[in-house]
Amino acid sequence: MVTADPRPRTHRLAGRDWSEIAAQAFALLACLWIVHRIDPLREFHAFYLTFLPLVWICLRHGLPGATLATFAITGGGLAALRLLGTSEHSSWISCCSNWP
Repeated sequence: MVTADPRPRTHRLAGRDWSEIAAQAFALLACLWIVHRIDPLREFHAFYLTFLPLVWICLRHGLPGATLATFAITGGGLAALRLLGTSEHSSWISCCSNWP
């Protein structure tokens, strides 16, 4: 017979887990920086580079990690577009913001 444990599960992260999370965050931020700061990649909208750390995070942390990583990619991309500027025809963000 299988019974459910009524106590909530708490997952404590070890030091090694925190270092992996820090490495994943660094990889995600580095990919966003590369995509938005290197001119040839910025010109060709190489956002696919952010999928590399996203897949790593998804494999290690499942759906909660995928949700947070996707939010970080979206938020970081929007912040970079806002801070660095972009031309009218190169960004769907500028198209949506100029909607009447």
